[in-house]
Amino acid sequence: MGAGKNPQEKICSDLSIRQLLIDLGYPESTSPRIQRRSINILDFTSIERAISEFVDDRVDALVSIGSIEHLKREDGESLLNQVESWAKKLVIFETPNGFVHQGPVDNNIHQIHLSGWVPQDFYKRGYKVYGTTGLKILKKDSNKGEYKFPIRGMKLLDVLISRVLFAKFFPSLCFNFIAFKKIE
Repeated sequence: MGAGKNPQEKICSDLSIRQLLIDLGYPESTSPRIQRRSINILDFTSIERAISEFVDDRVDALVSIGSIEHLKREDGESLLNQVESWAKKLVIFETPNGFVHQGPVDNNIHQIHLSGWVPQDFYKRGYKVYGTTGLKILKKDSNKGEYKFPIRGMKLLDVLISRVLFAKFFPSLCFNFIAFKKIE
């Protein structure tokens, strides 16, 4: 969901992983392994129809990388309420930690950030959460992941500090986080 240009498409294809990619703004395609559908992620009926055309029942895993922040808060809550019924084994979300300002990217208004999410939003729904992409305190509040301090080697320093502090176990300290839930 929110597949975008899908840089992992080649890797998944090489591993014989079938993918159903759902995102607005990209042309639809069908192939045995990778199908792309231009569907609004809040059009639950169309998503369910696309899933049932792709597999008999539900998908094994539903992955949403960098998309929930593009929805209004109440729409994101609706999406979270719905996704577990589409997945048999696993649901994964990745999003910035809190609200991060982003306007249209490449004149695409669907890229505007409309909400911010924090680890607690996912903990209360039974997700496990881990921090990713460095420390939030070191970065500017922008979609570009720019650092507040113009120090040469800042990215390397951020990675080292994050590893030493085991920041992934403290997702509220990280710029982005990943939340996942195994479906029983």
